[in-house]
This record gives sequence, structure tokens and C-alpha cells, in this order.
Amino acid sequence: MPFRCYRCGRCCTAIGPYITIHAREKDTFFCTSSMTGERFFGCLTGSGKEVFDDTSIFSAFPDACPFLRAGDTENTYICVIYDTMPSHCKNFACYVILIKDSRGLVVGKVRNNRLLSTDDEDLRSLYNADILPIQSKNEVIWQKEAKKILVGSGYKVTM
Repeated sequence: MPFRCYRCGRCCTAIGPYITIHAREKDTFFCTSSMTGERFFGCLTGSGKEVFDDTSIFSAFPDACPFLRAGDTENTYICVIYDTMPSHCKNFACYVILIKDSRGLVVGKVRNNRLLSTDDEDLRSLYNADILPIQSKNEVIWQKEAKKILVGSGYKVTM
């Protein structure tokens, strides 16, 4: 299943120190990513043009990417250069399954390699006992089976 961005912004709240803006001409920025050494042109597009000047996000996330801004709904964020973001952003996949408890709090994430990230011991036990043994090599089928088990155990799942 391809990566889908849920606009949580978590991936972008600490990478600001790694992105250097060298020059700006209107809506185009010449930048470097020190993580990869990549040089890129970031161009403000769509709603990014409207919200770029609102830098209030940096009071909550002082190390955020210089192109991260608040989204149009609470607790959502947007990349104002989404169409021209650097390759490390395009290649990033934070999770394929987001797992929430009955209150809606995130308790776990499953990454592309079927690796579970969680501090919840009950979830870890369920995952190791019932989900990891799923035999399908097809990722879509594996994820659907995992979702069925998680939902059946009272978790909320976003894929």
C-alpha cells in the first residue's frame, strides 16, 4: 500500500536545522538539505502561498522545517512546497498502519517493513502473537488482516 500523508506534521517538526534557505525570489527558494547534501528549489504552490507568511507554528515547533505551516483544521499541517519538496521528504514513509486506543490516542505505528513501534505492552503482545505470524507476502492482504485483528481487539486503525 503506498504511503499516505495524514498531515500530522510529526515528520517535519524537527528537521528545520537541516534545511538551509540560501535565496528567495518571489515564490521560489534555493535550498540545501544537510541530511542528504541535496540542493533543491522549493516553490510555494496552492494554499502555500496564502499561509507562508504565518510563522506562528514556530512558537510550538522552533525546529520545524521552514516550509511547514498549520493546516486548515486543528492539528493538521501542510508543506507549502509539497510539489517541489526535496527527495528525502518524497521518500519518507512514517507508517502504513496507525493504531489508536479506544480513546483515540495513538498507541502504535506499523512501518513498511512490518515493524511495530509502540510502548503499549498489550498491543505488542497482540502484534507478536497474532499479527506477525500472518503468512501473506502480499502487503495489502497482510495489512487488511492486521487491521481486522486490531479492530477486533478494540483498537482504531488508520491505513
